[in-house]
Amino acid sequence: MLVLAGLTVADALLRWYWTSPFEGLNEIVSLFFAAAVVACLPYALSIGAELTVDLLAARMSTRVSALLEAAGALLNLAFFAMIAWHVGRFAAELAEQGRVTIILRWPEPPFMYALAALFVIAVLVQLLACARAVWKARLVFGDNGATAIPLD
Repeated sequence: MLVLAGLTVADALLRWYWTSPFEGLNEIVSLFFAAAVVACLPYALSIGAELTVDLLAARMSTRVSALLEAAGALLNLAFFAMIAWHVGRFAAELAEQGRVTIILRWPEPPFMYALAALFVIAVLVQLLACARAVWKARLVFGDNGATAIPLD
């Protein structure tokens, strides 16, 4: 991202001083910036940096909190799996059409396949987060659902 920012600044300076910008820089930035953002998702998911709304968490029991956490993790998994699937399908459509960028004539499918692969990695990381949340809920509810092990 830092390199892209530097290229953008250099492009602006070139436009200002010599009216000679980097040809196709907007295509480069859009392709690589998307990859840079999606590449951060697996790490963000691994440390639990996703958005959660816990306004009532202090008033909930440990059981309800663990159950909601597991449900949220499963919904997050479904969301990222759906995105990975659709980005992969979109990449296949681009490949079928032989799409290239307008200015540089770079093929678009490799970038979209890379994004799909990064989303699949995010799905795998979220799968581990789901397993952790479900395991925590299982411990809270106990093996037979009657006895609970306090985690707080």
